[in-house]
Amino acid sequence: MLCTDLQHLYDLFLSTVHMLIDRCVPVKYISLGPHDPAYVTPLVKMLLKKRYKLRRKGRNVEADALALRINQIITQTRSNQYSKMTEACSKSHEG
Repeated sequence: MLCTDLQHLYDLFLSTVHMLIDRCVPVKYISLGPHDPAYVTPLVKMLLKKRYKLRRKGRNVEADALALRINQIITQTRSNQYSKMTEACSKSHEG
């Protein structure tokens, strides 16, 4: 009996937290087009827009720091993609 009561309270807590998150946390929608390269993730695209806005405002130091972060993310994404490709190629050539 106690176990089901705790489970019910926990489920109620989770549903309340999810409702509050949905109601209070802003959501950004990022559109990826068919011509966007595979390494342009929604995060990268959002950061590129932010960098563009900073440059237009003349805040080049902040834009340069953001550009470094974008480059790191793209490099990491591409290396993950390439490692998956080499694993797939080596597996397909085996036995």
